[in-house]
Amino acid sequence: MNKITLTFLFATIIALALTSCKGKEEGKEEKTVDAWTEQMNHNLADLATHLDNLPYTTAMSVYNLSADSFLFNYHERQQMIPASTLKLLTAISALENLGMKGEFHTTLHQNGTVSGGTLHGDLILVGGFDPLLSLGDLQSLAHSVKSAGINRIDGRIIGDLSMTDTLRMGNGWSWDDYPSPVTPYLTPLFIDHQRLSSKAWNMIANSDMYCLRTFASELMKAGVSVDYERLLLSTNGVSPLGKELCRISHSLSRVLPTMLKDSDNLYAEAVFYRLASLKKKKGASAKDGLSMVKNTLTRAGCDNFNFRIVDGSGLSPYDNMTAESQIRLLIYAYNEKIMLFSPLYSSLAVAGKSGTLSMRMTDGQAYNRIHAKTGTSANSCCLTGFAKASNGDDLAFAILSNGVLNPNRCRAFQDEICQILCQ
Repeated sequence: MNKITLTFLFATIIALALTSCKGKEEGKEEKTVDAWTEQMNHNLADLATHLDNLPYTTAMSVYNLSADSFLFNYHERQQMIPASTLKLLTAISALENLGMKGEFHTTLHQNGTVSGGTLHGDLILVGGFDPLLSLGDLQSLAHSVKSAGINRIDGRIIGDLSMTDTLRMGNGWSWDDYPSPVTPYLTPLFIDHQRLSSKAWNMIANSDMYCLRTFASELMKAGVSVDYERLLLSTNGVSPLGKELCRISHSLSRVLPTMLKDSDNLYAEAVFYRLASLKKKKGASAKDGLSMVKNTLTRAGCDNFNFRIVDGSGLSPYDNMTAESQIRLLIYAYNEKIMLFSPLYSSLAVAGKSGTLSMRMTDGQAYNRIHAKTGTSANSCCLTGFAKASNGDDLAFAILSNGVLNPNRCRAFQDEICQILCQ
């Protein structure tokens, strides 16, 4: 056997030995990963038996975002009422189309000429469905009028509601609990949402006129004389608006945490109609908002899934989604880390710490490792969001339960599932 042959055989033996060692190392690593996955699959398989015996209907899906694979599915394509978990769709669509710096605007215009300190014409307050518009903002608007050299208005003070159509309830909303802190009055002009006393809730049915009257009062305090008999709400708007005196703006970054952590329905509808205004500048309707969120669902890969969306908050029993479609939506957000996932994740309620989850999962593995959106209606109890597993993997989950008569027991069961996901 010559020297070249011996050298070749020696090199081959070494290569085979290295390959064998590498294979053992890879096998060991694969075995470790498989062990965690196997245990998780075993825990979730046991869970399926419990789901079969529940006195209500549940659809559930769990996805390993880090491994890019489904861990568990149970009736994942069954149509379910999502309740407030629908706000996730509204939020993701808003982040995609507006960005965290996207703004809600309320503007003030003068339509007429000023002579001797008197505005010979109208003052127009244009509503932009800003859920953060406050009494302080109205005071700033009033002072801008005074600063413009106007001491008296001999025309009208008009509240321009033309941003949206004239419907003041969402499709399918129940009339018997309307309006209320839970079921809002849909108007693009209102102030101090959630800061009114219980005695003042009778104002909410006319929150746009309440806002206009409050503005007129602030004008008087600022030293601008007005005629309270000449206050007018216009659903068709004013054209031309005239000179802009002042603009109040608030960003989506300030709206989203309250909308998701506290599950505020008016904030969600405000975001929904802000999306609608991208489609139609005046007279925007729920249909226009639906067009925007459906585009987001399509980009998330849900165009082949059956769904029905009729509002932005999930208040309507006509809303329908599947657990799988919600998971696809969360995957879509996760894959867009900076634009979608990061702001969404930080705006969600956190188990045992904040929002609607502050009193849930206050201990155990799930504490501080579940970021999710709750959803509760007359017969729905849902939870959809993200979990951090003990091995460091990021998971997305959707638990949609309908026909629930005892929501506390349902929430307790959901919390047990979250504890499993975080093991």
